[in-house]
Amino acid sequence: MDFGAALILTDRLSSWEREKLRRRDTHGESKMIKLAKGAYVLPRDWRRLTAKQRFLLRVAALQHAVPGGVLTGQAAALAMGLSTWTRPGSMRIDLYLPEGRRPRRLPGVRLHRPKTRGALPAGATTVAGMPVRVVSPARAAIDAARFDGEAAGLVPLENAWHEGRLTGSELDAHLDLLAGAPGMPRARKAREIGTPYGE
Repeated sequence: MDFGAALILTDRLSSWEREKLRRRDTHGESKMIKLAKGAYVLPRDWRRLTAKQRFLLRVAALQHAVPGGVLTGQAAALAMGLSTWTRPGSMRIDLYLPEGRRPRRLPGVRLHRPKTRGALPAGATTVAGMPVRVVSPARAAIDAARFDGEAAGLVPLENAWHEGRLTGSELDAHLDLLAGAPGMPRARKAREIGTPYGE
């Protein structure tokens, strides 16, 4: 099963399909699991997914619910196919909010604002068949260290460096840009001990 096919986005359904799902949900035939606003999955499909697939489905649902948000940290590393320190079942999603968006608490999600306007590097990857905005591998590794500790940053840092997806100068540029931000001592430590040969 293509696990992306399990994601039900209500804004892509006809009014008849939405009503059919609402009735099924109301009558308890198959209570849908809400992943984010307007994004659901059926329990039978959810049970078939691995922990990693469930996490990535939540990432895709969140991107749909918060357009313009940019994924960072370990969640971005995982979405880009990099190794992570934390297992998907225990990982939080770190998301930079777009400018002007008011933060709203979401379970399992840490919302952040970029330290400087316009300085957030954003690329894109595909998760569960949906485009997802992500920071660069270097920024993902630095933010992973800032938010979750040295090891959490070191694992994707060395993986990306080993694969040629980041450079030492790119890491240093991000460290300079984020000087003084919370968690920077952990990020600097991960940079100090990380090597392209350490994976």
